[in-house]
Amino acid sequence: MNLFDRLILSLYSLALTILSVMVIAASLHLIPYELVQSNILAVYEADNMRYAYLGVAVIFFLISLKFLLQGFRRVKDRSHTEAIAQRTDWGHVSISVSTIESVALKAARRVRGVREVKSVIKSDETGTSILMKVSIDGDTPVPSIVEEVQKGVKEQVEAIIGIEIKQVDVKITEVAQQSSTTRLSRVE
Repeated sequence: MNLFDRLILSLYSLALTILSVMVIAASLHLIPYELVQSNILAVYEADNMRYAYLGVAVIFFLISLKFLLQGFRRVKDRSHTEAIAQRTDWGHVSISVSTIESVALKAARRVRGVREVKSVIKSDETGTSILMKVSIDGDTPVPSIVEEVQKGVKEQVEAIIGIEIKQVDVKITEVAQQSSTTRLSRVE
């Protein structure tokens, strides 16, 4: 779900929450009957506001329909359905992208200074490339971490999976802060 859908869903949920509270309050007789009746009559009798009410109702209907249809739509998880095919002397081998991803993640986690890591595998007719998104500790020099991640991931994937890796790109996403439980010694 993208950012726009989340915003619409939040506003939609807020409006439904307010409407639900009003219906609950009316059901428990916390809102006088006359007030409820006068507001409902205002909707019927407001000739100049009729189109505004209609517009709001149509918008809510369309949003409801959109979220209802999204609930039934199947989301394809590409990492489990995509595979890289190879031909060997003994037959055909298909290796899922998630398998390559797990090997790459394991190799990157072995590098000193790497805190968190995510990977994206891209395969096309020119070859297979890997993008590693890495969070580092901030104590180890970035160039050495990048070089070790690139070398380690490429060697590990090629050795274990048996496919040639065209390139390993590394994107440093953040420098992890020291935990609050770590105490710094004071020198006097």
